Amino acid sequence: MKRINRPLHYGYSNTRVQAMKASILSAETIKELMQAKEIPLAISLLLKTDYKEDIEKFGGANIKMDLIDFVLNRNIARTIEKLIKITPKEEQNIIERFAMRWDLYNLKLALYSKAEGKSYDSIKKYIVESKRISNLTIKEALEQPNFNEAINILIAKTPYRKILEIAKEIYKRSGNIVEVQDAMDRYFFADFGKNAEDIKKYSLDSAKVIKMDIEIRNILMMIRLKKYNLPKENLKPLLIPYGVTDVKSLLSIYENSRDIKELINNIKSFDLKDALNKYEENGRLLVFEIYMRNKFYKKVNSLLSHLVLSLGVIINFFYLKESEVLTLRTIINSKRYEINEKDMGEIIGW
Repeated sequence: MKRINRPLHYGYSNTRVQAMKASILSAETIKELMQAKEIPLAISLLLKTDYKEDIEKFGGANIKMDLIDFVLNRNIARTIEKLIKITPKEEQNIIERFAMRWDLYNLKLALYSKAEGKSYDSIKKYIVESKRISNLTIKEALEQPNFNEAINILIAKTPYRKILEIAKEIYKRSGNIVEVQDAMDRYFFADFGKNAEDIKKYSLDSAKVIKMDIEIRNILMMIRLKKYNLPKENLKPLLIPYGVTDVKSLLSIYENSRDIKELINNIKSFDLKDALNKYEENGRLLVFEIYMRNKFYKKVNSLLSHLVLSLGVIINFFYLKESEVLTLRTIINSKRYEINEKDMGEIIGW
């Protein structure tokens, strides 16, 4: 890569990102939201933040509960498109690859809904708006008479032909939508991992972040299979290359672990002993994802928050926003299901 004049190249985008960081919810605001006794009070707090525009679009202070997901998805969609727009043109394709994670989410949601016989209206509030996949396309797909016709619409009308053709073939062979979703994740994140090599040219720490992101997915897959004591032959095709730990080493760790406890103790990329203790209490595999995600977001911030005049500044904001939306979704759902503040804090890493 040719040498670049960093102040000239990143000055505008990094200045814009620094201004956008002012909209990220403070720890104090998050605490106030957690302590809010009722959802209307939490909404009134959010009306004083960057979410005001989105909340007002769906009813303002009197917003219906089932529209809150629309608010969160609209906000992150607006933010992602803004990030792409302010990124230097030479690197816009890299930030677009981050944004495509939400396209993958939309595609998986649409295919799962079709396989389960769900209507567009039942899932539309969970769709993240995208310039690459329109809501009308998803609606048209879900109105088709069968899964095959639905996926053909998505193949024809989105830029994701390759990954959708893989999904189509797997569903035709197995009829298992979970297997389809796992394959879509593997294809997307293996390609995403290759992208880390390009990102190294701009920001070495940002490339490390991508590897950590992939590592989480591999560890979760290992834990899932170990719970049912499945052989490593079942695991090998499910692992994604380009993580922190190479695939050969992960297979060795898996094979030499008799159960989940040994597996957790043998994994070196994440300290999951606290998560293991929680798992032994409640038996829920979700605790491992929660613990790793919380550690991951903190690590991302520690690696990238010090950067200046770098692509890493933009990538750090992407993850900050993703973490914020996940936190807000957890808080709102916790209040909806009357989960106490202590348990809520454990879920969001407080």
